[in-house]
Amino acid sequence: MSELEKYKKQTKKLKKENTKVYKKLHTLINNVEKNVENTMNNKEDDVRPASPPPAGAPLPLPYRDNSINSWVSSLRSNIYR
Repeated sequence: MSELEKYKKQTKKLKKENTKVYKKLHTLINNVEKNVENTMNNKEDDVRPASPPPAGAPLPLPYRDNSINSWVSSLRSNIYR
């Protein structure tokens, strides 16, 4: 059993206790799975807009730092909103 499957089973308890947090977490997990599948199939799509966003606006995901620490911190901030 993969780590992801174990993690999904553990989130069942979270789903019962806090559905809002669970939905955000579930969406993030599904997005990660899709990205992994696309990477494995070499079907990465560049979804950047033609021009960068205006100053002061949050950057869309393709422009953000792709490091693990950045991903973990964004995951935490999405969960605790």
